[in-house]
Amino acid sequence: MSLTREIKDFALDLGYSKAGVTTADPFTRCAEDMHSRYAAWALGRLGGAAAKAAVEKALSQETDESAKGEMESALAV
Repeated sequence: MSLTREIKDFALDLGYSKAGVTTADPFTRCAEDMHSRYAAWALGRLGGAAAKAAVEKALSQETDESAKGEMESALAV
């Protein structure tokens, strides 16, 4: 018996009327956002004109609000 079938049968045995299993799609967008936020944080910690310019450039192109917030925080350091 497959793991999927075992999970569905177990859920039905627990009393659920429906049970399903799906795949987890890659979270590539989340990873990209995390990298953006971490890079902004690291550049803010580094400081200096080149780091500030890099964060400002990235901020002008960023669409994710949490990444923008991290970039703005980095510029405030």
